[in-house]
Amino acid sequence: DVCKLPSQPQRAQLVVCEHFDAGLLGEGILVLLNAARIKMCNAFDHQVIPSRATIWAAAFEFGEHLKDYQGFNLSAFNHYRTGLMADVDTALADGSARQMSNVFEVFKFDFEKNEMPNAHSITFTPLATGKITAIVFWYEMHMDVEGDVILTNWPESIPPADFSMMEKDLHRISPLRQAVCHFQGNYIREVVKDEPVEIDVGYHQAWPQFVWPGTEMVAKESGERIPKPPPMPRHRLHFEKMKTETEKLEQQLQGGLMYDEEMLGDGYAAAERIALEPNGNPNYLIDPNNANFFHMMFFL
Repeated sequence: DVCKLPSQPQRAQLVVCEHFDAGLLGEGILVLLNAARIKMCNAFDHQVIPSRATIWAAAFEFGEHLKDYQGFNLSAFNHYRTGLMADVDTALADGSARQMSNVFEVFKFDFEKNEMPNAHSITFTPLATGKITAIVFWYEMHMDVEGDVILTNWPESIPPADFSMMEKDLHRISPLRQAVCHFQGNYIREVVKDEPVEIDVGYHQAWPQFVWPGTEMVAKESGERIPKPPPMPRHRLHFEKMKTETEKLEQQLQGGLMYDEEMLGDGYAAAERIALEPNGNPNYLIDPNNANFFHMMFFL
């Protein structure tokens, strides 16, 4: 939550933002910046650092080499490409990825003027025949209004869209990582060299979205609309079940045991037994001071 400091005498004229991840939006910069404007800044007289930013992207093919890796077919591991970040330079160097398109512009954000882009469609031309298994994207941030100081996570192995960027005060983050949107199942797109491909792009409050035209969309519990999950092999379904159960448990623990009466009761009973008989029962070999503290923690 964004709030004004008690010692802040007046509304601010300068906002410095550092909530950026490899995909630009993942730290919630759009939500936080809007809240800061309303609660902390002069309505019409304030500057924002960075002034503006552009998201660039390219299509990639990941994991094709696993079909014959030292004599083994390890392509099943491609079903587990669920990460949100990638090291494009390393992947291209070791042959685990292949660039399938030239770089294309996805979104332009003007934080200074509070101008945000709309969802739209993009057409790009494949560089080779193969499969598009992911869209990798990164940002180019102009720290000042003039655009002379640039911060970016542009891969070093991919030429810039505009070489004038190299003549400016350019800074790359370290370690150099990019954001990635992996496709699974029937969302992996077969493409032919020089035959144009269209993709729809949009973004939520904290993440860009890349969707093939005609994709069926479904709503999550939060109301966010996402592509309908494709059919998965049994081993991946089991993985997703374990992942969901783990995330649910993490949310319960983060919310506090007080919201789960059954878990609280079990924990209190265990703490009481440990506190009352720490040395009389060989199953509870624990320092009495720690045991009493554990009991008091649940009691309070």
